[in-house]
Amino acid sequence: MVARLKKTRPAGTAVLALAVLWLCLASCSDPYSASIENINFREDGEGFRRFYADIPGYYNRGFYYFLSGSRQEPMMAVQSQIKKISGFDDVGFGVLFCMQDNGDYYRLLIKTDGTYSVTRKSGELKQPLIDWTASDHLEQGYDVLNEIMITYDYIQQRFAIFFNEVPETAFIDASFSGGCSGFYAIIGPEQLEHFPDEPVDIRFRQILPIPDPQ
Repeated sequence: MVARLKKTRPAGTAVLALAVLWLCLASCSDPYSASIENINFREDGEGFRRFYADIPGYYNRGFYYFLSGSRQEPMMAVQSQIKKISGFDDVGFGVLFCMQDNGDYYRLLIKTDGTYSVTRKSGELKQPLIDWTASDHLEQGYDVLNEIMITYDYIQQRFAIFFNEVPETAFIDASFSGGCSGFYAIIGPEQLEHFPDEPVDIRFRQILPIPDPQ
């Protein structure tokens, strides 16, 4: 099976006409790492997985990492800690959950300004389930740790979202009830990222359903 880098299209930003880039990987149950030159999700030696990018050519693109052994059927809980060290502030970073073998998923992103959004990807369609919303429970700024947890009630088909152990909101959707989990990072537009002096540097750590890095 193959997976590809996803191209985001921020509003008001010209999207580069880049060819679709494919990487070989096994299945959703195996880890995926972008390893294009120095763009990767490597362990940082401090208990986090580090997404790092400081080269041109991949602007306006999303990168994702699926965690080995993270599949839940049905999903019970996904819990991760994330922080952004550097990079353009007005692009999201976050977690994937209920990732399907065909590449469909739910995605929860946050920004350094304390806002968040939830999107469902089904085929080529990305449907916003929660538009960008300010949260009083997210810490703002760079190098600031936020904890995200999503729980699922199979009977009610209800996903509950917690930020830093505080209930934030919930949504009901019957598209997916289980699957894999992982991390998601975005490189912003060329005119707003400042490579190589200011790389995109984001740290991720999953607590549930399995710890990563271990």
